[in-house]
Amino acid sequence: MSELSLESLRNTCPVSSLQFDNTSQLSPLEGIIGQQRAVNSLEFGLGIYYKGFNIYAAGAVGTGKTTAITSFVENQAKGKSIPSDWCYVQNFYDPATPKALALPAGKAKEFQN
Repeated sequence: MSELSLESLRNTCPVSSLQFDNTSQLSPLEGIIGQQRAVNSLEFGLGIYYKGFNIYAAGAVGTGKTTAITSFVENQAKGKSIPSDWCYVQNFYDPATPKALALPAGKAKEFQN
């Protein structure tokens, strides 16, 4: 085995090869980059339309899991219909079990008022 030189351990990118002056000129990346298994799992999990199923994401703190998943879910939701508002109201016959009312999206606030 031969010893590696210090120069061979560092790869640099010449500034002249960049096609922008500063990062404010770049568009933000969309979606989840380089995590195809995670994307496949999210797509699979979001395709389950039954009660009791959840999606769990593990990883180091500060790596962007929440931001990436929120962005992914919001993009998925763009193509779907807006869900109903749900209101829980007093059940005078059985106060321990409130009644659930499904209202058209955006009408819950009006109903509350």
